[in-house]
Amino acid sequence: MKKALAIILSALLAAMSVFCVSAEGTGDNFGQVSVNLPDITVELKGSPFGDADKDGIKAYLGDDKLEPTELHKYNQSKDSTRVYMLVDISQTVSAYQNAIRSYIKDFVSKMGENDALVLVTVGSEHKTVLEETNDKNKINETVDALTFNDDYTYLCNALNSVYIEAASSIDSYTRSYILAFTDCDDDTKTGVTIQEIENKYSSHLLPLCVVATDNISKENNQLFSRIARASGGSLDVFGSSVNLDQFSQFTNNIDDVTILKLKADNNNATGDKKNLQISDDKQSFNIDVSVSKSVADKEAPVIKELTYDGQNNRLILTFSEKVTDASARGAYSVVDADGKKWSVADVEAQTVSDKAELVMSEPLPNGEYTVTAEGLTDVSREKNPLADNQKRVTVSESTVVPIEPESGFEIPIIPIIIVGVLLTGILAAVLIIVLTTRNKDKDADPIPVISSGDPNRFSPQPAVINEYSPAPPSVKHHIKKEDGIKLQLKIKTGKSSEQMITTEVASSVIVGRSSVCEIFIDDAKLSRQHFALENLNRELYISDLNSKNGTFVNGVRVDSRRKVMNHDRILAGLSEITVTITE
Repeated sequence: MKKALAIILSALLAAMSVFCVSAEGTGDNFGQVSVNLPDITVELKGSPFGDADKDGIKAYLGDDKLEPTELHKYNQSKDSTRVYMLVDISQTVSAYQNAIRSYIKDFVSKMGENDALVLVTVGSEHKTVLEETNDKNKINETVDALTFNDDYTYLCNALNSVYIEAASSIDSYTRSYILAFTDCDDDTKTGVTIQEIENKYSSHLLPLCVVATDNISKENNQLFSRIARASGGSLDVFGSSVNLDQFSQFTNNIDDVTILKLKADNNNATGDKKNLQISDDKQSFNIDVSVSKSVADKEAPVIKELTYDGQNNRLILTFSEKVTDASARGAYSVVDADGKKWSVADVEAQTVSDKAELVMSEPLPNGEYTVTAEGLTDVSREKNPLADNQKRVTVSESTVVPIEPESGFEIPIIPIIIVGVLLTGILAAVLIIVLTTRNKDKDADPIPVISSGDPNRFSPQPAVINEYSPAPPSVKHHIKKEDGIKLQLKIKTGKSSEQMITTEVASSVIVGRSSVCEIFIDDAKLSRQHFALENLNRELYISDLNSKNGTFVNGVRVDSRRKVMNHDRILAGLSEITVTITE
């Protein structure tokens, strides 16, 4: 009986949850975020809102509500992109020079008419070898002339200078980002530190997308992967042989974004960090942004409209934008055509508002009245005073609206909705009880079918992805033991401490956050069944199970089944798993 009541309560809560946002995303969902108050332009990765329009979006910067003005999928014919392309010309990447040239030319061939590229070489010094241009022939000629023979790579200095230059004109294009071809080695002994670069790029103002050569060290792979992700970009590893399909997939992912434009009601850039929250009725995204840039407000507010509500004996002012002290009774004066001043008993308005209702001390006779507002300013940094601060209105018989008689009966809509939701929850609870009784020992999570033969025969079924909340501070790892290849797994999830577990892979092992998995990890960013480890002829392989956030081995995304070597590092969700094959 207690179990049945618990199920009914859960169902009722689930039914009521239709009124709540069901999922929350973090900075990982954002590409470039440009704040230049009152304007904010946001890149959201993929198509998080589907075909919805801007009217279904709610946005806040801290406690201030923002107005969505535009929402669309990135469109090359409509939008514009400026790319700062950094090319490492040191001898350590000379073996990759033909591949780099091919990748750049492939990228250039797909540039739109509104796009532009700036080419910067990085060696013992960084040099802009090609200013901002859309001339594809000129770009290709410059790329062919590059020589890869420098003794040093001062990468951090170059990343810092390019960031400063690009940020100074960030609003000239719909989006801007940096695309770097490098092995990520930095020979700088003095100057800008890697920590300064990480702090700067974490603002999401300029996403950093890294095309890393496969001679990159594990330490640099981890370091620059983190910096790229924190900036809104990503890192991928390429070999010396040309693989245009892989490179095209990399750049396609960069361009797979949705553009959202927002407007604040003021330009008060304080220099502080504020939380930017964006949501619809199904999901929510948020990121901390620096509010340090603004456009000067040169437009003064005015009284846009003045009407008289004769039924309630009040004058209603509408301003062109929000003004300060809108509720101050002493700010308003009302004078008739004969110069007589009429008393204002009260003002119904918020302190900062674009509307004020002046409640008059006595009814106004027919005639013309002038309302004057003094001492009001807009809420901008400039505090522009109210201009055209007088407005006239004519009071006549037509402005006195008669009181409508009350209708005899109204249908109580809200109680009906609540009752409907409760009934739906009860019916759902009954259905759950019936199904639970029939299937007491069955797990709801589907398990992908994994063959133990030819690697090419593996066809995982789509992983089931639930909406989830952030992982708890203390993360537990669990394991179901089998016979097979013996492994030692060092697991670190988020900020939790490292834990060591051992397992054996007989045929296959599923790893995810669902308890149906052989290895399940309390990681909110993992899919329920995230990836699989397989024993194929006594060799260990890994496959991604169509996870939401992807699986990476040594920084390389797993697109198909690949072999796992001793000491390989698997990144999935917030978890880093180092594999040691003991037998």
